[in-house]
Amino acid sequence: RPPFMGKLQRTYRIEIGREGEDTIVITPPLTVNFTITRRYSSSLNTMQLSIKNLGKALRDVIFQDFFDDKSNKQIRFYAGYDNLSLLFEGSIFEAYSSREGVDITTHITGKDGDWDVKNTYTYQTLEKGKTVKDVLEFLSSSFTGLKQAVIGDFPEVLQRPVTLNGSTYELLKQYSDGKVFIDNNRIFALQLNEGIEGELLVVNKETGILTTPRRTAGIIQVQTLFEPRLTISQFATLESEIEPVYNGVYKILGLVHQGVISEAVGGQCITTIDFLVESKIFKTVKT
Repeated sequence: RPPFMGKLQRTYRIEIGREGEDTIVITPPLTVNFTITRRYSSSLNTMQLSIKNLGKALRDVIFQDFFDDKSNKQIRFYAGYDNLSLLFEGSIFEAYSSREGVDITTHITGKDGDWDVKNTYTYQTLEKGKTVKDVLEFLSSSFTGLKQAVIGDFPEVLQRPVTLNGSTYELLKQYSDGKVFIDNNRIFALQLNEGIEGELLVVNKETGILTTPRRTAGIIQVQTLFEPRLTISQFATLESEIEPVYNGVYKILGLVHQGVISEAVGGQCITTIDFLVESKIFKTVKT
């Protein structure tokens, strides 16, 4: 079939509330605009989401004061074509509504793992002889709202007892040397040459590549038609007809999904991908 044939009918599903409990579900035909930033980085992933013309009752429930750090409203944003992929799962950081012309727009800012990062502390001493991986696994188990962690190869043996005192996430950053991140409410600590399996394995003309790959500061960046199947730290093959010198297998360090999904107005959805250039030998970590 012609390129991009499978990327014509975008759709979405928004869920607000904890899994397993009563949740608010929002689906088309309401118009949504979104920008989702996911990175191999210890800073938290973010989502900016706007929804047109929600009913007042839903707007009131979704409202989240910027200064309220006790509430823990969870939000999940799924999007795709024939099948939906989870693009963001995290806490609502702020949510409010405003009139814009004839529309009332609800603006939502989400942060991945925000509530757990702010509210989880560790005060514990571990005996000597633990590996760094042991420490990372122990710290990761302290979070109540995050999924089971994926920890890579951290074999160094610590020769003294380990005193853990403070913010659990700050301790994770310290002992992983900054190689920890949270993606869709799950902790990952991976070396640069470690990655996970992904659903989409090739980025090329057939899957929607839009721009010529551009290399800068150890990153190859390329844009594609909206590609929700990609995930952070997966390996993927880049194939460019214009710049074949960049073709190869890389680890994904960053994804930005941006666009509009609407049955009423037109609009494009784009995914920007950052590939890691430097690592040549890759190791897949089970999730």
